[in-house]
Amino acid sequence: MGIIAKVDALEKLNPYVSRLLECVEEAWQTWTRHAPLLFKKPRATVRANALSQLIEDQVRMRLGSVSGLRIMTKGQRFLLGVHGHLVLRFKKLDDAYRTSTYPTPTANAFDGQGRLPFLEDAEDLPRITIGYRLNTLATKLLEVVAVFAVGNNVLWREVLRNDEPVQELLFEPKGPIPSSGSDTPARDKKPRIKLKGAHPSKKRDSGLE
Repeated sequence: MGIIAKVDALEKLNPYVSRLLECVEEAWQTWTRHAPLLFKKPRATVRANALSQLIEDQVRMRLGSVSGLRIMTKGQRFLLGVHGHLVLRFKKLDDAYRTSTYPTPTANAFDGQGRLPFLEDAEDLPRITIGYRLNTLATKLLEVVAVFAVGNNVLWREVLRNDEPVQELLFEPKGPIPSSGSDTPARDKKPRIKLKGAHPSKKRDSGLE
């Protein structure tokens, strides 16, 4: 089983992070430009397959001839070897940073970091997913993330890009708000009642001594 610590993986990935991001971002921009001309409402599988091919094209163009990187293909799989230390794949992620793959024996071995003879000299290398997350309507690219998982267990992740909006406060706090310099809640003060016609500097005569 190929296992790699986050710090070691990032050391190998850092020289290529900007170009990896460009591959995903350009693929997404190409999809958003052309999809409305081709589909009224594309299915999720159509979108995922199109983005997969667009990302592959970008990786071939931007990283295919870089020294130390090696493109590996097997059937429908498209992988990128990094200096003989790790293998990258490119996939859509869900909100738990997991990929969705039909559970064939090869897919289970791949996701489980098991040995894969078809990778030859890279069969035991750790496999990292360069994944992307979309918003609920699939109209915006939220994140690009490097993820290392064994099966469905995400052991670590590193966000390469995050455009997800910060959730805003949707309610107003009830009751008085404490002053910034004190931990003691402010007390409610009773409103002063000003007697009509009374002078503020004089007390009202009660008639009692």
